[in-house]
Amino acid sequence: MNRVQRQRIIGDAPLSNPDAARVKAWRGLVREGCLPPVLLRWISGLKCCVVLDGHDRIVAVQAERVAPQVRILARARPGSTKANAAGP
Repeated sequence: MNRVQRQRIIGDAPLSNPDAARVKAWRGLVREGCLPPVLLRWISGLKCCVVLDGHDRIVAVQAERVAPQVRILARARPGSTKANAAGP
């Protein structure tokens, strides 16, 4: 889970029911192994990640009991050239 395991992740929208049609569609992609990653944003003041895109995909991977693929956006430190310069 790209080093987000066991860290707090919060969202700005309520999670869908695992039986919702949209979640069922995502669950099919989970089983096929072609689910797009969940997009998170590291918020240093909260010391956690916030879900920007992928609320229903999170429900789908939880229902299928697999770890989601994630991409974390974080502010780079001044002068840094590393892709993962800041964040968790």
